[in-house]
Amino acid sequence: MGWTCYSDISIWSPIIGSVFFGYGLIIVFTNTYLYIILVYQMYSASALSFMTFGRYMVSGAMTVGAIPMYRNLGPHYALIILACIAPVMAPVPFLLYRYGHVIRRMSKGVQNKD
Repeated sequence: MGWTCYSDISIWSPIIGSVFFGYGLIIVFTNTYLYIILVYQMYSASALSFMTFGRYMVSGAMTVGAIPMYRNLGPHYALIILACIAPVMAPVPFLLYRYGHVIRRMSKGVQNKD
């Protein structure tokens, strides 16, 4: 969306991109919450609260870092940096799917270790 914020580009381009981004974000959050509930069963409330707290801490830290980044680089290059980070993070769900059973075996609070 970084290169669609020019005045000569229609407003509908970033709006449509934001719709797809928002839909994907809702899917990821819903599936992550369901996974945490299934794995931690009895301790799921504590796990969800810790996950939410961590998410808010990261978003607060990103606010502190993102404002100077947008001011110094401008929206185009700041969003390009974030877009370059996204493909690096893309394999994380697949790695968790592949090696999740190993990680779950190391946890003491997990009810379902398979």
